[in-house]
Amino acid sequence: MALSLGLVFATPASAQDAGSDVRCILVSNVFSRVEPDVKKKAVAQATGLYFSGRISARMSPAQIKAQIVAQAKTLNKDNSGPVMTACAKVLQENQRMMQGIAMEIQKANPAPPPAKK
Repeated sequence: MALSLGLVFATPASAQDAGSDVRCILVSNVFSRVEPDVKKKAVAQATGLYFSGRISARMSPAQIKAQIVAQAKTLNKDNSGPVMTACAKVLQENQRMMQGIAMEIQKANPAPPPAKK
């Protein structure tokens, strides 16, 4: 899936900490609801799912709730677009990495030729 939001360059967000991941979920939820472009909406939905999986694997529900409350205060109409762009970029980079790994595995373990009848 091509991830082209066409938004301005944003501060790189490695989204390695829980707060950044929660910010990505929050902006993804907003863009999933309000974005009129179908492709951009799909990117926002995929981004939200990706970051939801990241935080659910390492935080309790109480920790997630506390981070949502804290991070919601840091977002506004001026920074939500750049945050969304940075989050989508993290997703895209990880998709590329996984595709690269899959290609390496396929090259190392080629499928056998089809059996002759």
